[in-house]
Amino acid sequence: MNNSFYFSFAYTVTIRYATVMLLPLVSCFLFLANVRIIAWSTSITAYRIFLKLKLTSAKAFKRRRKRSRSKPRSRSKPRSRSKPRSRPR
Repeated sequence: MNNSFYFSFAYTVTIRYATVMLLPLVSCFLFLANVRIIAWSTSITAYRIFLKLKLTSAKAFKRRRKRSRSKPRSRSKPRSRSKPRSRPR
């Protein structure tokens, strides 16, 4: 009877210590997993935004280039030298 009592006492103590030791570990693991998931989702959204911005800037750049290409440069007539250039005062 005495032996079984000690066994049960040791068992409960070990379980208690195990839970006390494991709780912080489990919580830490969960916290890290959460952080990792959050970081992953934010990185994905940031990458999507970056891609969107890149696409829009590329489109604008293409548009600019197209405009400049489609409009042939009109060779402006050389200024008459008799007319003096208007200088800002």
